[in-house]
This record gives sequence, structure tokens and C-alpha cells, in this order.
Amino acid sequence: MKKMSFIKFIAWLAILPVIFLCVICHLVLALIDVPAHFIQRWVMPDPIVRAWSWNNLLSWSQKFNVYHGGDPDETFSSRVGKNVRRGDTGLYWRFWNWFLNFFEDNHAGKSIEPGEGDAQIFKD
Repeated sequence: MKKMSFIKFIAWLAILPVIFLCVICHLVLALIDVPAHFIQRWVMPDPIVRAWSWNNLLSWSQKFNVYHGGDPDETFSSRVGKNVRRGDTGLYWRFWNWFLNFFEDNHAGKSIEPGEGDAQIFKD
């Protein structure tokens, strides 16, 4: 087994909390983003509060997509829908499609934004 240099070890120790924080943020944002229709209709009936909440949920979905190297103007659901429609059967996209379908049938397919996704950092 190859020994890790001291500098690499310190670098890993420094970056591990950042990675852990990103994973936690991803999970929280994913759980908050999906039941938006429920929150919009039942929890916050006031139109101003509902519009404010919807805008925040949409921005969180876009932020979640940016964390995954996507276009800042595209929602993560749209990106998942495009990959599923294209036939990408990787475990990553299948998991997110399954997760989104748990809350709404064909959520990713309904969320596809055709004009977005050109500024994506990591090409799928």
C-alpha cells in the first residue's frame, strides 16, 4: 500500500468537512424542493407568501443543479428529465428519477426546460 504524503493528508482533512457539508446541503435541498406543490397549495394559502415560497424553492432547485455542475438557470428536475429521456441508464440518474417520481408521477419528464442547460459545466 502506497503511503500518503503529509501534505495530501492535510489537504484531505481540510476538504472532508466541505464534502460532508455539500452532501448534507444536497439532501436537504432535495427534500425541500420536491413537495413544493404541497407547500404551495396547503401549507401557505396566502398568495404573496405562496409566491415568495415558490420562488425560493425554484432557486434552491437551481442551486442544487449548480452544485452538481449544471446550468444555473435550469432546475435539477429538468436535468434529470433530459438524461432519462436521452436514455441515460446510469445509476445516478435512475436514482434521482425514482426519487422524484416518488413525490409526483413523471416529475422529471414534466419539468424539462428545453431552452436551458447550455451553460452546464459537467456534460452528462
